[in-house]
Amino acid sequence: MRRRREPKYHGGAVRADDDEAMVAVDGEGADAADGAESAASDPAQTRHELIALSIVRLAMSGYRTGQLGCWESAFSATSEILGPVDGPAVFGRVIALVHAVRSERVGTFVFLPVACSELSPDERDLVGLLRAARGRTPVGLDGTAARFGGRETAPLIRLAARALGVLLDRLEWAGSIGPDDLDAVEAGPPPTRH
Repeated sequence: MRRRREPKYHGGAVRADDDEAMVAVDGEGADAADGAESAASDPAQTRHELIALSIVRLAMSGYRTGQLGCWESAFSATSEILGPVDGPAVFGRVIALVHAVRSERVGTFVFLPVACSELSPDERDLVGLLRAARGRTPVGLDGTAARFGGRETAPLIRLAARALGVLLDRLEWAGSIGPDDLDAVEAGPPPTRH
């Protein structure tokens, strides 16, 4: 079994040693479903951006602590809020973005607990990245992704943010698949005439 090195603290953030590329501020572990829509102080954020940010916080907590419960909470809360079809889709796209950030970002990513109503500077930058990734023709996404990644180009971050942005746009424009849609599936196909 490989022994983990303790992270080196510098200015309140964890230096990127080994696979540590993020740091939580003041604890973790609030009820995910309750905190999923309270994770921002910017009233202009959409409901789906708040949900995505909460998943990011829980996923980063899971990576940092090695506890599967963080991921399970994120998946359950997302499915509860968005339903059994859209919840897992959003969860998967956010996890892809978290993986891209962990792979490509230079330095650390500071995140706050899921129930916190404030945003860290890194989380503000992440919300800015999501906003740049949305819309039919995203404006400035390449530059925003590169700045967020701390490098000249960040193709994985750009791609993952765009994929999530497209899904969030679809959910806001078309709405989530709701209980009425699921009732129709359970009822079976409509009768046909022969």
